[in-house]
Amino acid sequence: MVLPVNAYCLLGSEPTLVDTGMSPDTEGFRAALWNLVDPADLRWIVVTHDDRDHTGSLRAILDEAPQATVVTHFVSMAKIGEDGPLPLDRLRLVKPGDRLEIGDDVLDVFRPPLYDSPGTLAFHAQRRGMCFSSDCLGAFLPGSVDLAASSEDVPAAEYDAGVAVFASANSPWMHDVAPDRWQAGVADLRRRGITTLLSTHGLPVDRGLDRLYGTAAGLQTGPAFEAPGQEFVDAMLVMSGG
Repeated sequence: MVLPVNAYCLLGSEPTLVDTGMSPDTEGFRAALWNLVDPADLRWIVVTHDDRDHTGSLRAILDEAPQATVVTHFVSMAKIGEDGPLPLDRLRLVKPGDRLEIGDDVLDVFRPPLYDSPGTLAFHAQRRGMCFSSDCLGAFLPGSVDLAASSEDVPAAEYDAGVAVFASANSPWMHDVAPDRWQAGVADLRRRGITTLLSTHGLPVDRGLDRLYGTAAGLQTGPAFEAPGQEFVDAMLVMSGG
């Protein structure tokens, strides 16, 4: 199984980067990003939350993009700041209910129904219809899947199973949420009129959105993720010849 780690770049009058990948990939990430947009033109860097697979290239990009402002939640700012404070004159704090004008689009800020950090925010690009959902509704995928594909290229049962396992592993608290509260969170996602859902850890979902929402509605009562123990390490040692 593999877990995608995505970042997204919205082009337009104020180019906007959503998340910045993992630090071991910084060199390749920067090369790919600057092939899309000139560093001098990048205007916004949206950090959906503070985990290192979302902030890996943040400092490098800030150094190279002098006009870019970081957009994130207060909690994420504080945790990112453990490695050194973000420049205050290049920081925009947002919270659920806020709206951010990014030139030719507007980002509606909300708390997604699934998350693993209290600083997590999702961003719905109102005019494009795209929703950047952070970890929400990401999926473990078969290793044979082309990560440049869309969710519709994966058998529905396999994709839905990957969503369920990732949701339970990444947000184990969801099994303790009152059913009506859980369903309200899924309903809020559905009512937004999203046309394409883009998770940091999934494939793009558009034609399969209704099915995905149906899967999400049943996640809270599904089986809880059972993490492997030392036997996993022992098996890996045997496989590696250690």
